[in-house]
Amino acid sequence: MTDRPACCVSANGRPGLLRRSSRIGACALPAAVLALLPKCPVCLAAHLTLWTGLGVSVTAAGYFRTALILLSVGTFIILATNGARKILQTQFPADTSPKPSRELPQ
Repeated sequence: MTDRPACCVSANGRPGLLRRSSRIGACALPAAVLALLPKCPVCLAAHLTLWTGLGVSVTAAGYFRTALILLSVGTFIILATNGARKILQTQFPADTSPKPSRELPQ
């Protein structure tokens, strides 16, 4: 018996292609942002100007770079905690058996 909703599971019981590719993309996108992000705000301002045509000040580019770094690292932390939670749930499943009730002495 699977714990996923019927819409997320293919006929053979495994997650569908879209679900698997979204999991891969969720990890690959922050990694790509961190790998391709220029180190200096001047370079980031130049890249933004070339790619979008928007003129951005160096100060704004510095804030934008810091925000991208924080968002990427935050995404990695969320993905790591979700992965660790799934591993721990499979290694140490919750005990759902009923416990004997203790009666209080009167």
